[in-house]
Amino acid sequence: MINVHPTRPGPSRASLSLAASTLLIFFCSCAGYRLGPSNGMEAGSRSVSVQYFVNRSPEPGLVDDIMTALRREIQNDGTYALETHGEGNLVITGEILDVNREAISLNPSRIEASRDLRLTLVCHVRVLQRNSRDVVHDEVITARTVIRNQGDLNRADQVVAPMLAETLSRKIVSLVADGTWEPDPDPEFPME
Repeated sequence: MINVHPTRPGPSRASLSLAASTLLIFFCSCAGYRLGPSNGMEAGSRSVSVQYFVNRSPEPGLVDDIMTALRREIQNDGTYALETHGEGNLVITGEILDVNREAISLNPSRIEASRDLRLTLVCHVRVLQRNSRDVVHDEVITARTVIRNQGDLNRADQVVAPMLAETLSRKIVSLVADGTWEPDPDPEFPME
């Protein structure tokens, strides 16, 4: 008995042509994409320095989280060089105005206890020209997140503070680099 194995047909001309045209379209569509800042400046041609924020909220320890996140975000963005000795073309200053906690759902077993909380960090941020002290931006910026109350709100705050600081720093760097930022939708309830 002779075993005959059917031969697999190779790719047809039509499938090769389709694959080639798909790759051609893919690479041509990326031809207009440009890396670097979106505001037309050359990356790193200007610098920015960050002054320590003033904490007017009842929450201690937020300034260090915000400063770390803001400096990291400036370096990651790359539009401006981070100047650590206060000699930047732009100077970012800010005040932490408040941290709000709002219950968004209740614990079904203990109606007086909230299960989920929305934390909102409110900061007043100013961006100034270093030499002239002209105000480039003067905005109140908020950052939000939702946390689950598992009985230890202090521990939850320690975990959430760096996340709020990152969100806030992304908005600040976007404001400085692009001039505007898109508000984040509420993490629990989408914007309508």
